[in-house]
Amino acid sequence: MLYAVIVRVVFLFGCCALLLPSMAAAQNKVNVVATFSVLSNIASEVGGNRVEVNSIIQHQSDAHSFEPSPQIANALSKAQVLVSNGLGFETWLDRIMGASGFKGLHVVASNGVLPINMKNGQPDPHAWQNMDNGIVYAKNIANALSQVDPDGSAYYTENLKAYTNKITKANSQLKEMVSSLPDDLTAITDHDAFAYFGDAYGVRFVAAAAASGSAEPSARQVAKLVDLAHSYKKVAFFIEAGSNPRFMQQLGREANVSVAGPLYADTLALPGHLAHTYIGMFEWNIKQLVQAFSE
Repeated sequence: MLYAVIVRVVFLFGCCALLLPSMAAAQNKVNVVATFSVLSNIASEVGGNRVEVNSIIQHQSDAHSFEPSPQIANALSKAQVLVSNGLGFETWLDRIMGASGFKGLHVVASNGVLPINMKNGQPDPHAWQNMDNGIVYAKNIANALSQVDPDGSAYYTENLKAYTNKITKANSQLKEMVSSLPDDLTAITDHDAFAYFGDAYGVRFVAAAAASGSAEPSARQVAKLVDLAHSYKKVAFFIEAGSNPRFMQQLGREANVSVAGPLYADTLALPGHLAHTYIGMFEWNIKQLVQAFSE
């Protein structure tokens, strides 16, 4: 009886000893904060089980109407790595970094990409909408993680290689899907977020807000947008995830043009949706385009 008790105690302590390293590893994970969901997913892919990644702007949220809270400053104060997009996307970031007292490593994921300039001469910040740029983002994040966690450098390099291969393969397949579409199609969206995407896949994108010169077009400007839509040979309106769909639905009704989507530009979808990951976002968006322009 005593022997059985001793064996049981030794077994239990042995199990605890096996669990302790994994618990310690969880506690010692690199604390990464990303500014929005696209970056948090890329960081998770590269960082794997050596990182704990949190996103300031949550999935399915509008990045353009975001206002940071004191809780976010508190979370950022504990981060070892901050991943931002740069190119003027996070206009609130300097303010929240100052309030948080952040002292970790700040990596700007878009460093090294060739930006597209908008009509106002400023760089278009939506560079992640080209998968080739997504690889640049992943490299920058992997380098930052290796600086903070040198012991994991080989691990991050291996993850980066595997993730780059996944992106390259998916991009090739998606370009093949788009190649079946006619060259003269036009996608009209809420705001100007798909210039990089359009360049990558050969699709013309027109932003309703930019074409009308206003974020909330008047009746005259709506009529102008309807005329513009009719000037294109093959056109469809697309709702954007995280944005109010009413305006695009109104345009679709008045122009008698189909309204499709949603397309994902500045946010990923919630878990369970194809667009919950960076690669999945492209797969979803391409499928929406193919479906809308094949009808």
